[in-house]
Amino acid sequence: MTNEELKPYKPALNPGAARIRVRTAMLDNTYGKDPSILWQREEQIMGEDGVYRYVPMPPIYTAVTPEMLASSIDLIDLDTGEALGQQLPAVVLVAGLGSLFIKEDFEQSKPVLEPSAERPATAPEE
Repeated sequence: MTNEELKPYKPALNPGAARIRVRTAMLDNTYGKDPSILWQREEQIMGEDGVYRYVPMPPIYTAVTPEMLASSIDLIDLDTGEALGQQLPAVVLVAGLGSLFIKEDFEQSKPVLEPSAERPATAPEE
């Protein structure tokens, strides 16, 4: 992407300036449906007082298709809006999100899954 194409995504640093940013990204992996990514967008506007205001925008969707997984994503510095000159294979991004879920679910479920002194003893299986 060119600098001009990236302009709407660059940080709003001056009063009256605005940018488009993602508020929430969600991987929808509902059984029986094709996976997709839901992007909840918002416009970040710097007020005359230097305080940011946020205006919701319509969401957009990215279908996780074989074509999408075979593509590469141009990486952008989210703090500056500048292209980093590197690419990330989309399949690595999706695999990374799935792997992060497994890691986080495992770590955060440990207290629930570990034996508890408060739990009554169970009878041995016969």
